[in-house]
Amino acid sequence: MTPKRRPVAVAAAGMAVEGYDWVTFLTLLPYMTSELFRDSESGMTAGLAIFAAGFVSRPVGAYILGSIADRRGRTTAFVTSLWTGAGATTGMAITPAIDGVAWAAPLLLLIFRVVLGAAHGGQAAVVNAHMYEMHPVGRRLDPSALIYTMAACGKVVSLTVTLLMIAMIGHEQMAGWGWRIPYAVGAVAGAALAIAAAHGIDAALPRSEEAGTAPNLRHSAILARMAAVCALTVGTTLSYNIWVAGTVPYAVTHLSVGESTMVAVSLVQTVGFAGLVICAGVLMRHRSRTGLYAASAVANAVFALPVLYLTRPSATLAMYLVGTSLATVALAGLCAALPAVISALFPRSVRGVGNGLPYAVAVALIGGTAPSLRETFSSNYTVFAVYAATTCLITAGTAIMVDRRSTGIRRQIQVQQP
Repeated sequence: MTPKRRPVAVAAAGMAVEGYDWVTFLTLLPYMTSELFRDSESGMTAGLAIFAAGFVSRPVGAYILGSIADRRGRTTAFVTSLWTGAGATTGMAITPAIDGVAWAAPLLLLIFRVVLGAAHGGQAAVVNAHMYEMHPVGRRLDPSALIYTMAACGKVVSLTVTLLMIAMIGHEQMAGWGWRIPYAVGAVAGAALAIAAAHGIDAALPRSEEAGTAPNLRHSAILARMAAVCALTVGTTLSYNIWVAGTVPYAVTHLSVGESTMVAVSLVQTVGFAGLVICAGVLMRHRSRTGLYAASAVANAVFALPVLYLTRPSATLAMYLVGTSLATVALAGLCAALPAVISALFPRSVRGVGNGLPYAVAVALIGGTAPSLRETFSSNYTVFAVYAATTCLITAGTAIMVDRRSTGIRRQIQVQQP
């Protein structure tokens, strides 16, 4: 691997580890309930709440590690996030059963999820900025598109490991102790990547700044751009956590589908989603990122209500699969362009915190709570549908405004050029 490609590959692999860790929890939740909670029904509710709590700490990690990335380099912050995440995942793998420590089992799981959330919040801030800076002119695939692609690949690996474990030891043993193995695999992968990343991801020269990004911004301008990042992210993160990351527990709970069947179905859907994101990443070579993001955001807002109807709790499995597949089409363009769009809003000196903190806040408040809210309002699904559609409309409206501003800046520069 060439010196220019290695930093991109290592950072992309980091997102694969994050995607693996995050989806593993939701995928294994139906198996963990008997070991870590008193009964399956309350365990599913508590597990989704713990999943949401893991997002609360993401802004803390984004601020701390984003600041380290801006002041001491991307490598230091990236390696720190990997080691922290590996430690938290190890803790989840060895969390004792509720019979052994009573109430402490859910509490320990919550602590490890919060630590993992901080690590992933910081890692996303670093990788978003890093991938944007590593895009040389003329490259066929925008590296920013690799972020969600590799996160989806991490999910594919997670689902594959789970399916292999089910086939090898069966559902009964999977609910007894087998669910710990996928966590251990994730911990080993994170530690191995941390060792590899220690050689540096700052090796390549940074790309030139986007046109219109001032070398220095006033505090008020930074806050305004952070608010724009939040608005650009809310619809995307809600859609991703419902229709890509959270498909397995929802279908198992409401559609009476077997765990192994839904894991296999989700595996196929995720492979298709990853392919669509790659295609969108190639498309960004031929048109502006903001234009692609705006178009995808509008499509996602248009699809929101039909998809929410097709994926309601009373839907059939066929309707659910059609709805989630339709959702991934518009979502692919959003996921491909979002990291670059929000990173371009800030100069390099504050890009880690600038993109990472508001992105993490939006993910924590909207993305992390989405599966739990959908479960809470499953008996009154209209409330959740209106909420979800509103977040998609907010993202679409903000994307249109950002695209218009970017288009105006590019035209001014073209006029000024001799």
